[in-house]
Amino acid sequence: MKRIALFIVTLCLVFFLLPGYAKADESFPTLNSTSVVLMDAKTRRVLYEINPNEKRYPASTTKIMTMLLAVENGNLDDTLTLSHEAIFSIERDSSHIALDENEIISLRSAVEACSMASANDAANGIAEFIGGSFSGFADMMNARAAELGCTNTHFVNAHGLYDPDHYTTAYDMALIMAAAAANPTYLELTTITSDTIAPTNIQPETRPLNTNNRLLIASSPYYIEEVVTSKSGYTDESKHSLVSYAKKGDVELIVSIIGSETAADCYNDTRSLLDYAFANYQLSPNSDELVELPSLPVAFYLHADNPNELALESPFSQFVIPNDQQEALSVSYELPDTLSQSKKSGSVVGTATLYLGDEVLETRNIILTENVSSKFSLFINFIFTTLKWIIILLVSAIIALIVAKKIYIHHRRKKRRQQRRHQSR
Repeated sequence: MKRIALFIVTLCLVFFLLPGYAKADESFPTLNSTSVVLMDAKTRRVLYEINPNEKRYPASTTKIMTMLLAVENGNLDDTLTLSHEAIFSIERDSSHIALDENEIISLRSAVEACSMASANDAANGIAEFIGGSFSGFADMMNARAAELGCTNTHFVNAHGLYDPDHYTTAYDMALIMAAAAANPTYLELTTITSDTIAPTNIQPETRPLNTNNRLLIASSPYYIEEVVTSKSGYTDESKHSLVSYAKKGDVELIVSIIGSETAADCYNDTRSLLDYAFANYQLSPNSDELVELPSLPVAFYLHADNPNELALESPFSQFVIPNDQQEALSVSYELPDTLSQSKKSGSVVGTATLYLGDEVLETRNIILTENVSSKFSLFINFIFTTLKWIIILLVSAIIALIVAKKIYIHHRRKKRRQQRRHQSR
């Protein structure tokens, strides 16, 4: 009996611990990677995850943050000069483009070298140029990561070569890629798969640059047309990582895989996740199709119902959700029974919450679109105007009654006098 009970408990645990929606969907792909996040690029909502917050070493996917800071804080036409430390502090068997001490290149070329050739020497050049020093740039990286909501990330260098104190998670790297994908300049530079660096003050020859990311190479068996930008990474200690942004129609996704055993696992699992998601997910309707704000009466005002009085402070985001769950979307409202007369246009009067089934997707403030006090003033003016005419009518009626009474009395007296005269004759 105990064995049967233990077996049942074990089955329940296995069922509930299966990640994401895979437990309910037999068509979901089998993955080999062990730290994975599939994210809605626009809303940062996680669609699927395996060990999303497990600390791992990012290797050259670090350069996503390096390139993002470069385009956010620098002018691409600026030039930077490679220092002795920038060149000789990296391992010579690591990826580089053979830059030399005191060589001058543009910031644009440095970013392209990081993107296509995963050049560690170029990453060091960016760090010194943007951050003033390696440590200063690392501080900028960590500050920006914190701004993006990364809680398990710590950077100590710009290139990603292994350091035990340089770590991240699949979830945090997805957040960083989502921010990068939202930057048009970042996308402009990192979607280039082939370019050159012009001769410099030291190098007389043109340097060719070609991407080494097989997701982006059209002739590669791993090529994925929907992938817009992607960064791979590898060191012996860190193993293989791949963080990608893909777009098909109006669905935008991030796939973040950190610390896989092989590059093939990264590429194959990225394809499997994207193929599944693009086939089974779509964008939720916009706010206009979901929101029906009620009208609210204004306290002590008889004609205040107006469907245009209320609006969302900002529209709901459009979420990537399963095709078969569009009908599960609903909106609930928290509003007072009436509005006070002191409320001004733009005042927050309640909230609207968007649900997918029982899951809260987003909450927005509900605001007034016009002053309630102005309506109340109209009401007061109406009352006073009405009262004025009522008083005028009442006074007129009273005067008319008085006049009529006097006329009546006058006629009666006159008639009596005539009767007395007639009788006296």
